[in-house]
Amino acid sequence: MKRCSLSCFLVLVAVFAFIGAGCSSGTGSNCPAGQTLCGGVCVDTSSNSDHCGVCSNACLSGQSCVNSKCESCTNECTFGDQRCAPGTTDQFQTCGDPDNDTCLEWEAPQACPTGQICDSNDGQCKTSCEDECSRIGAQACDKDGANGYRVCGDLNGDDCLEWGPLNGCGVGYTCLDGECKEDCTQECPNADDVRCAAPPYNGFEICGNWDADSCLEWGSRSPCPGGQTCDAGVCSADCNDDCDAGERICQDAGFRTCGHHDADLCLDWSAVTNCESWEICNIDTGMC
Repeated sequence: MKRCSLSCFLVLVAVFAFIGAGCSSGTGSNCPAGQTLCGGVCVDTSSNSDHCGVCSNACLSGQSCVNSKCESCTNECTFGDQRCAPGTTDQFQTCGDPDNDTCLEWEAPQACPTGQICDSNDGQCKTSCEDECSRIGAQACDKDGANGYRVCGDLNGDDCLEWGPLNGCGVGYTCLDGECKEDCTQECPNADDVRCAAPPYNGFEICGNWDADSCLEWGSRSPCPGGQTCDAGVCSADCNDDCDAGERICQDAGFRTCGHHDADLCLDWSAVTNCESWEICNIDTGMC
């Protein structure tokens, strides 16, 4: 038997080394820590779907490699949807498949353009704004004093509410509480004031806004109980003189006189006697 020379021995070593390198799928000396040489490429077998756990162990469609095991995944969102990034007001996320595991998930947050915020209703970046009014359809008289009203709405599509253009009130109308109301004159000074109704009615009436205009007038007439008469706006069994005998005062388009005009023994004012159409009442004498 012939012995192998030194050159023969070196050739055999090289051949075995080549065969060993071609068959190896273990960690290669040129791969970073935590990666394995598979098919001539360094991969992380703990997360690579084509080499999951070991080289060439490919996960099925719809699966992903998690901790070296093939696992099925589920969609987290609908493709193309957008949302505000949790915990922020100026970033958004889009639904896609950023990790190529065939399942949909939210991509990394992206910043809104300068001066914009993310709208939590649709995940879109929009110019920041504040509501000028409380609800769509609300009305208010012009704050700068113009005789008219404005209506609340989203008039410029920025998702914030603002007052619309001025709606002017016509001649003879004034804006009050957000509406154009016919001009009028107060018939009594203060709401809830009480006075006795004019004879022969035995009762009292209250000052308030009893009609469609914006002014106060006497209304809500109430009768006094039996055996009582109205005195100074109060129903009572006793009475006091409301005026001096023979006294006259002007009221409305005429005058009233002081005397016994009801069932009690006290002096009170009569009903209004209108002056002639061409006359006016003299406030000093109570005469037309």
